[in-house]
Amino acid sequence: MNDPQDYIFPVTPHYMTPPNNQRGITESDYEKTTLWVGSTRYYLGRMTYAVADFTESLYRHWHSLPQAAHYLIMRDVEEAFTKDDADREAHRDDKTLGMECDRARWEKVRRLWA
Repeated sequence: MNDPQDYIFPVTPHYMTPPNNQRGITESDYEKTTLWVGSTRYYLGRMTYAVADFTESLYRHWHSLPQAAHYLIMRDVEEAFTKDDADREAHRDDKTLGMECDRARWEKVRRLWA
């Protein structure tokens, strides 16, 4: 037991073990995917300075994220843009991606793959 984590979790808890259908993803990749995808879903549509902070972190760390995270984040962000475009076309007050400044931050993230 040289890893300090071994003293905290000597046996991997069941909730940290990836499902069988994701055998190609290591536990570390599974955890990264869960964290980044969950955070992306949380911040999509928020309207605070935190959107800028999160999207900047996502932009900086993008190349170190697992492929599964890339796929899910791209899908979720593209879906949000589709909904946001419809919101703007319909002149809705509440928009899927928030205010213009928030949308601009997501557009920067979107340029990573578009």
